[in-house]
Amino acid sequence: MLKLLCLCLGLAAATGAAIAGVTEDAGAAEPADLVGDAAEPAGVAGDADLADMDELFTLYEQLLAAQFVGLETPVLAGPDTPPPCAPGRAGVTRGLLVAADQWTGHEPSWLQGPVNDVAFLRNAMVARGAASENLHMLLGDDATRAGFDAAAAQLLAAAGCGDSVMLHISGWAFGAEIIAPSLGDGGPFDSDEIAPTLAELAARSLEGNRFDRLAAAGPFVILNQSAPGVADVLSPAALSDYITALRNRGADVTVILDTSDAEALRLEDRQAQVDPARLWRETVRAGSTAPVAPPAMLSAGAGAMTVYYGTGIGELTVEMLLPRGAPDRRYYGVFSFRLATALLQAERTSPPALSRMIATLEADGQVDRQWTHVFSTTDPERDLIAESRPPASQQKGSIRIIDPAPTRAAARMDMPRVTLRGQVQAAAETMIVTVNGQTALSAPDGSFSHDIDLQAGVNRIDVLAMTRDNQPLTHSFELYFEGDMAALRGTGTRYALLIANQDYPEGSGLAPLETPIGDAEALAALLTADYGFVTEAVTPEGEALPLFLRNAGRIEIETALYQISRIAGAQDTVLIFYAGHGIYEQATQGAFWLPVDARAGLPFSYLPAAAITDAILRIEAGSVLVISDSCYSGALLRGEAVAEAVEGDRLRALQRLAAKRSRIVIASGGNEPVLDGGGGGHSVFARALLTGLAEMEDEAFSARELFDRYLLPLVVGQAAQEPQYRPIDRAGHEGGDVVLARVE
Repeated sequence: MLKLLCLCLGLAAATGAAIAGVTEDAGAAEPADLVGDAAEPAGVAGDADLADMDELFTLYEQLLAAQFVGLETPVLAGPDTPPPCAPGRAGVTRGLLVAADQWTGHEPSWLQGPVNDVAFLRNAMVARGAASENLHMLLGDDATRAGFDAAAAQLLAAAGCGDSVMLHISGWAFGAEIIAPSLGDGGPFDSDEIAPTLAELAARSLEGNRFDRLAAAGPFVILNQSAPGVADVLSPAALSDYITALRNRGADVTVILDTSDAEALRLEDRQAQVDPARLWRETVRAGSTAPVAPPAMLSAGAGAMTVYYGTGIGELTVEMLLPRGAPDRRYYGVFSFRLATALLQAERTSPPALSRMIATLEADGQVDRQWTHVFSTTDPERDLIAESRPPASQQKGSIRIIDPAPTRAAARMDMPRVTLRGQVQAAAETMIVTVNGQTALSAPDGSFSHDIDLQAGVNRIDVLAMTRDNQPLTHSFELYFEGDMAALRGTGTRYALLIANQDYPEGSGLAPLETPIGDAEALAALLTADYGFVTEAVTPEGEALPLFLRNAGRIEIETALYQISRIAGAQDTVLIFYAGHGIYEQATQGAFWLPVDARAGLPFSYLPAAAITDAILRIEAGSVLVISDSCYSGALLRGEAVAEAVEGDRLRALQRLAAKRSRIVIASGGNEPVLDGGGGGHSVFARALLTGLAEMEDEAFSARELFDRYLLPLVVGQAAQEPQYRPIDRAGHEGGDVVLARVE
């Protein structure tokens, strides 16, 4: 009989529908019969030969199914029927953390880091507020495919509306180019005798071959081996279906894959295919009249989904050793360690906040190249941890700062560089200490030191320690290096994007306005002369980008907003001023800016609030201030009307506000019409804005101070409209306020 290995290798020489001739009778064969000497190709295959090949392909499929546990098996035994959301249910954080280290029967090949990864990550989540009883680690025999399915079913039964569910897997992921059944005594990843890979079968077999679909289903997450001679795997399709079931219970799901080739799983693409708002989809098989059973679709009340990929396509996962130089060092996955550290130190646990924090962290100097981390989410404002951060007194130890001596307020420093010295106080030895994401010099007894370069003004110092029992400890404090107004002016660029829509064309159904262009011109002159803003930028391609838009259409406005997101960096400030028509649609409860190419009664020609929020979310600038002078502008960008007060030492207070990532909107009115005119050649609101910017007695001030002192009292006193101030919801606001400082 033709040996399977020889057959598949012979396919490489075949062209079109021709394959190598068969030299032995085809009959039922056991897997052990498939190893032997190859026969030479002899001519073109006939119908009988093709039947032989088909039988052998069937045998190959049987080997795959026998040796790869869970290759095409769903996580859940059947469809899930989610219960209705209970009114007023308080969401909690739940987690399933999988350490897939024992992926092969060859013990020297086991990964060393996954067990430490999940332990440290679990402790970090608890330190951030999650309840330990809701976080389950799968280790050893529990991290097999059967163990994962059982734990996943329990998690699904417990999950409900408002919960934040985290699925974390640390291990390997292999594509079809690695997946191949064994032809020897060992398992798929243990034997020296293996059949051709799944990718080779898909590429070499005849037209319409049945291995294409299976090869395209990877890469597969490799779990712990459940028995000798097999590999336990989890397909992206099975994982995606399980995510759908969790989301349909109203839970927000975060998936963290610290594996090789993680991005190639493309879970967000699979989730898009089950979103009924995205597309209609049906799959059929050639020669069959019955459609293939579709995956479960997302329901109307489905929760959000976030995916963190530890590696890009084609990259291997990487581990590091802690503590550095110690004989009994331990392995940790670099991405899992960075994510746990970000959870502990970021202001928020939203995807943008965590991704920015991860970007600042080093891997203890042990990784000699940059690895790709990819973040994808349906809701950038959704926090991974549902609970509030507990007080520091609940930590299992403490960090004591020895020098500089701690004070109640920010300790004043005379020099721009200071050596920080401290002591970790915990029952277990200290593994690592980081200061603002950089590895400090530390000893097992907990003593540490680190040189810090201070910026003028208030400097926040975040210290993180991890002990040998994988417990995290954190401590934050402030140091103050004497600065002047330069600290508030900063080193970044201040961009002013001004949109003045005045001359709405005849036939648009929108009346022309009188003041927007004049308002914007006066504001531009004041901002550039007194506050150092620019109204022209340069794109990454070197092209000039005007930021003063007169009578702009929708495409022009959205293009300018997008280009600003490509230009502005973390140290920059962006001010967006809009003057023109606005409208509120009762049916959708949505507010809109009206470009000059808008047509009354045609909502698709308007610029919706959601598009504006998305544009702001893309902007990386540290501070973004939107000032909207239009009807119904108060309904545009919703958020809670709260702000931090400027109290005590004014310079320090403003520096603290400016240090946080802020997204603020000031609107000329609430959900109401506003006046065009009434302000001596300007609108009432624009006149108040210009007056405030010109007459503010302080050299630097917050947007809230400008609003309270000038905008609110001057507008309310002259018109039946009430300006609004608030942080912008779902746009990346992390506290603080926009600070405006006059140039010298």
